[in-house]
Parts: sequence; C-alpha cells; structure tokens
Amino acid sequence: MARLKNKENEILAAAIDIFFKKGFSGTNMQDIADKAQIGKGTIYEYFRSKDDLFVQALKYDHRNFTMNANQKISQEESFLKKLGKLIELTEHAVIERAGRISYYITNEISELNPEAKRDLENFIKDIKRNGKNITYNILKQGIEEGR
Repeated sequence: MARLKNKENEILAAAIDIFFKKGFSGTNMQDIADKAQIGKGTIYEYFRSKDDLFVQALKYDHRNFTMNANQKISQEESFLKKLGKLIELTEHAVIERAGRISYYITNEISELNPEAKRDLENFIKDIKRNGKNITYNILKQGIEEGR
C-alpha cells in the first residue's frame, strides 16, 4: 500500500510541476507521465481524468504546504513568534505560490468538467476555513497569554 501511495505522490508532484509550467490546457497526460517516468496508462490507475488529476494535484500541493507551515508554526513557543511565523509563511505563499495557483484556477477552471469544478470550489472553501482556523488558534493563544 505504501508503494502505491508513493507512486500516486510521484504522479501528483510531476503533475503540479507540469501544470504550473504549461497550464491545464497546455498539459497532456504524456507530459506528466514523462516527468514521473511512468507509462501514461499508469496515471489512469490513480486518476479518472486530467481534470481529476489537476484538482488532486492542487490539493496535494496545498496539503504539503500546509503540513510544512503547521510544523514550522508549532515549533515556535510564544504567541508573537507563532504569529510572526504565520505572517512570514503567508507572505512567502503569496509571493511564491498564490499567484500561480490563482492564475491557473482563474484561467483554467472554465475547462474543467462540472464535477472537477465543484471539487475545486469546495477545496478553495476548505483552504479559507483552514487559514481562519490557524489564525484563530494563534490569536487564542495570544489572548490566553495576555498579549
């Protein structure tokens, strides 16, 4: 099972790279297969369609960013250091990632099938909710510390 998950993650990592370079419409499954060093048919063992892979790749990229950010924030002890780390990571995300992701979501969403669009819209709602929860927890700690 772990081997299957690793292959899926390799495909997702390759897909993120190719989608960010070529966009949704400019990418084909063979591009992703070549990047992942697998046969094109292998992708379809994990993902129903290019639309599905696109949405899952965005989720994978965000999940990795979030896990990394949460780990870095949790290493800080005080409210002010956690808040500073959150601001630093948010700034980095906006500069490095959000522009690309926003571009592809805004410009490529019209090409997705209805199911993938709904999945992507729900994912965006989850991103907003998670960001609010992280901020809330840090501010709650600050209040508890009397800051």
